[in-house]
Amino acid sequence: MSDRRVLVDCTVVSLQDSCVFYPCCKSCFSRIDAEQPETTRYRCSRCGYRCPGDQVEYRYRLSLWVARNMAIFGVTVFGNSLNA
Repeated sequence: MSDRRVLVDCTVVSLQDSCVFYPCCKSCFSRIDAEQPETTRYRCSRCGYRCPGDQVEYRYRLSLWVARNMAIFGVTVFGNSLNA
């Protein structure tokens, strides 16, 4: 994961995706999915991490259309874990 940070002065035009929060893996921060057919347990398909549904942590991903200097482009912002 990159530690590079960039400050961009732009105007948000719209959200690309209305789903901002996602359940994440505590190990690799990838999206985790409910195991089928039992939906009370979650599993990461990337690293194999498993956890019960009541221990799932969430992160956020904002996919935005932004405008800067007469150009419109897509920006994605990933956030830290939302659990305090």
